[in-house]
Amino acid sequence: MTANSLLSTSQQVARLVGSTVGGILIAYTGEATVIAINAITFFVSLAFIQFIRYEYTPK
Repeated sequence: MTANSLLSTSQQVARLVGSTVGGILIAYTGEATVIAINAITFFVSLAFIQFIRYEYTPK
């Protein structure tokens, strides 16, 4: 129950902070810059995913 509570709280804080930061970035830099930043974060995620080790063992 504690873990679910913490997860829910962190999700709500992320929504609030993310929307605020996104709005501020759009106001100061414009939509194209924010879309470019978003694309870069997807490529960073892809780079980290490449480091996940996966071993397949057939059943």
